[in-house]
Amino acid sequence: MLQSEKKAPVWQVIAFYAVMTAIVLYPIYTVQAPCLVDYLNHLARMHILANIDHSEALSSSYRVHWQAIPYLAMDASFVVLNNVATIYDAGRIFIGICILLPVFSVAMLHFVLYRQLSFVPTTAFLFCYNALLAWGFLNYLPALCLAVILFAGWIGSAGWPRWPRAALFSLLALALYLSHLVAFGAYCLMVGGFELGRAWRSGFCPWREIMADWLAAGLQAIPAIILVLSVDVERPFAGPVQTVYGDLGTKWFALSSPVWFFRDHVSNMLPAGFALIVLTSGLLSGRLRLASAVLPAILAVGAAAVCMPSVLFGTYGMDFRLPLLVVLLLIGATNTTERTGRVLQSVVLGGLLALTALSSADIATVLRKVDGQISDMRQVVSTMPRGMRLLVVNASGPVHSLAPWSTTWHMAMVAVIDRDAFVPTLFTGLSTVRPAPELRDSSTPNGRPISLSDLADGLGRRDGPAGAESSGTGQRIYWLGWEAKFDYVLIEHFDNRPSMLPANLRQVATSSVADLYRIDNTIIP
Repeated sequence: MLQSEKKAPVWQVIAFYAVMTAIVLYPIYTVQAPCLVDYLNHLARMHILANIDHSEALSSSYRVHWQAIPYLAMDASFVVLNNVATIYDAGRIFIGICILLPVFSVAMLHFVLYRQLSFVPTTAFLFCYNALLAWGFLNYLPALCLAVILFAGWIGSAGWPRWPRAALFSLLALALYLSHLVAFGAYCLMVGGFELGRAWRSGFCPWREIMADWLAAGLQAIPAIILVLSVDVERPFAGPVQTVYGDLGTKWFALSSPVWFFRDHVSNMLPAGFALIVLTSGLLSGRLRLASAVLPAILAVGAAAVCMPSVLFGTYGMDFRLPLLVVLLLIGATNTTERTGRVLQSVVLGGLLALTALSSADIATVLRKVDGQISDMRQVVSTMPRGMRLLVVNASGPVHSLAPWSTTWHMAMVAVIDRDAFVPTLFTGLSTVRPAPELRDSSTPNGRPISLSDLADGLGRRDGPAGAESSGTGQRIYWLGWEAKFDYVLIEHFDNRPSMLPANLRQVATSSVADLYRIDNTIIP
């Protein structure tokens, strides 16, 4: 594609990639259960998929429903991983793949554009730990990287016969759609921007060729559209849902999401500053250049990222799903020129190595501390018989954890993994796993632990004639009459243990993280 400067020795490039890979994987493999927000919830679903046919407890609480819908990336991957490792080890392997995929996808795009193995894509190591990973969006993050890889393939195959190329990429785009809907949309944006840029540079001439190219590009979406129209999908949320654009604070978080792993760690902004300085100074000095063919795709994704609301039809975090893609495309489209000397290159690579190592060490420290809390949680739930229905209550408030509060929202999902328990906040929206019909009103398609006030207000009450009420945010108010719906209550307190609890709770186990109570139904509330 584009001619570049003199290539570095391949062994040096491979060695640097290997060192950086070891550095970024280090934090994940020092713990058993990384504290990513949604991770344990997803891992619980993987456990159910792997064991429901062999567990009477799971089969009585959940139903598996495979369907041609998006969000299947993690589920399909664990079909293989569950056969080669235990559930927690399989989870860490999958997270390791998610950490490395941004670098691999950038390297693929860069190679297609410049036809060389280069140091430049290693800049993506600075962005391996990002908000998407921190929030445990493990269906979306690998699918987004696959979209970049597929986009690189579309660019690299530009000289192929038009219609066979369109047919092949229609199948690949369909697989991407089944992995994640938003990643599929991002791929369509990239291809649309790329094709529009090609037409612009040619002056839209000859127009028949341009229209044929656009038609071939658009055909990629046809199988996914047919699938959307032909598959009857049950509405994933309960009641009405919201769309919220978000305030300046949420937009700042979205903008900085490619480098925010723990939101309250300001040191995570150092990689962004380093990358921005290197890119700006490199472009101004002529030591770096951008592939003009990719710029329209970057602009299209960037415009969509700016316009994206924070909550879209009840789905949270929509506005920080695309900024990382802008960064990956920028890195993939960048290359050094003949003006880049070996000394300067060594200095930049040294800074990259140092910043990545510093960030990994910081992240590993927090992950290990929170992993200790998860271990305490596992010890507490281990005292509960298998197959119980467990209500989870957060009594600690927003300031309690060694990491951001959100990292503990789904900690109690270890009860599903370790004890085949029924936990009402398992993700069951557009998912392969659903609660048994008789437990529908005891669950919610998405949500987090209830509060102490919810526990008090729900005691002795009953659902309405139509079943559990909607909360107005796509969730279900499932805890009314909880004493009849559940067997045990887990109180997460993180050393902020509540002084007053309902009289029908009998303590079974305790720790500095959470206490487990059995519901005594002999006491009438």
